[in-house]
Order: sequence, then C-alpha cells, then structure tokens
Amino acid sequence: MDQDNIELGNVFIIGELLPEVLEPAAKDLLLADTLGLENINIFIHSNGGDNNVGFALYDLIKSLKTHTTTIAMGELMSAATIALLGGDKKLASKNSEIMIHYAYMESSSEQEKDIKIDLKQLSLLNKKIVNMYVNSSNLNKKQVKKYLDKGNK
Repeated sequence: MDQDNIELGNVFIIGELLPEVLEPAAKDLLLADTLGLENINIFIHSNGGDNNVGFALYDLIKSLKTHTTTIAMGELMSAATIALLGGDKKLASKNSEIMIHYAYMESSSEQEKDIKIDLKQLSLLNKKIVNMYVNSSNLNKKQVKKYLDKGNK
C-alpha cells in the first residue's frame, strides 16, 4: 500500500492478475473511495491473468462511489483489459499496448460429457466478454468480435 499515492487518488495495479494481486488492489481502491476525492486514477499494467480476477476488479471499480479513471500503461493484455472497462473514464497512455482475445480453457477431463460442459462454459464466458466490451465501449458486437478474433491469431 502506497498511502501517499492513495491520498492523491492514485492506485496502481501492476503484474499478472492472480488472486494474490486482488486483495491489495481491493484494499487500496476501497481506502481511496473513503477519502472524499473527486476522482480515483487507477493505473493498470498487466500481461493478463485470471479472468475471474479481471471480473472481480471490474465489479469492484464499478461499485466505488468516487468517479474512477482507469489508465492502461505499458502493456494491458487479456483479463487486465476487463479491469480497465470498470472505470467511468478509460484512457491509454501514449505508448501502451492493449491486446484482447477470446477466453480459452483446458478441459478438466477427457470424457466427452465433461468436455461438452467445458465448451458450454467457455461459450458463455466468451459471450459475457463480448457483452462487457460492447457495453463499456463505443464498439458494436461485430467490431468487438473482430478485435477478439485478431487477438487469438
């Protein structure tokens, strides 16, 4: 926790989005939200990680009472872009690199029944991701799908 930066309304989320990154980021964001600031700047630099951590950060950022600006700096990849979508205002630094793609998963089993379940879950996850980008940007579904396809190549 960087108390001085938090008091200035600056929170940093840096590194792969893993469960252990979520707790300190959540503490910093929740503390900043109690300070009566006009805006919280959330700087994100990440090569991606766990989709569920990205969704958790998105939900947390959306729940804050204070206006938020999420800022991509350096690289912002994969699940980290979901966290970026949570901001009331979304920015990217001049030299940032952003990459989005459809989700993927390894099957939990070699059984046909289990693989079909996994595929259904993956399909639902990808629909959720498309809808999040559409609802949080000026892009339509066709445009979002085009960008997601490019990320998987």
